[in-house]
Amino acid sequence: VLDLEGTIIETNQSWQSFGTHNGIQTDPETTGVNYVDVCERAGTETAEQAARGLSELLDGTQDEFRLDYPCHSPIEQRWFRLIAVPLSVGDQQYVIVAHVDITERALAEHRLKSQQDHLSTLNRLNTAVRGLMHAVIDHSTRSEIEQHVCTTLAGTDAYSCVWLGTVDVRTDSIAVTATAGDCEEIAAVGVDADFETMRG
Repeated sequence: VLDLEGTIIETNQSWQSFGTHNGIQTDPETTGVNYVDVCERAGTETAEQAARGLSELLDGTQDEFRLDYPCHSPIEQRWFRLIAVPLSVGDQQYVIVAHVDITERALAEHRLKSQQDHLSTLNRLNTAVRGLMHAVIDHSTRSEIEQHVCTTLAGTDAYSCVWLGTVDVRTDSIAVTATAGDCEEIAAVGVDADFETMRG
């Protein structure tokens, strides 16, 4: 519970226990501490957003403030939702601030986004492969086909560098025949690099 200056005047047991278990350097009850000032001094983008939102709530320009934010520990990833609303008790005005654990939901959203990104990448690659099948017909020479393969795959954003080469099993070397993308390291190695150098 905050007063209209942003000072904490009361906290519950959950707040105090969380502070104790996470190494808070002050009294876990934290009464008397100005919540907005702490956010402003934290220097992170999330804390600055919290400070702005709470300030607008305290001065009456907002009716509610919500903010989802990460709060990771050395041993686990955690996300919380800050919810703040005004409260009137008689002629006294306060702000109630709650922090709700949304870690399970956040992790599910991250997994879904990762799956969507992976599917999008596969779709781009499938499109590129279909185009490559036609390129084999449209290009007459091996060098043209190899260069088109490299250029097409590099254009999918799935790879930063694409290269093709021929292997000489007698000398354990590779001669690079076509490249596309950011392949400066491959170019610096040269045309007759050994296998270990190319792997590195």
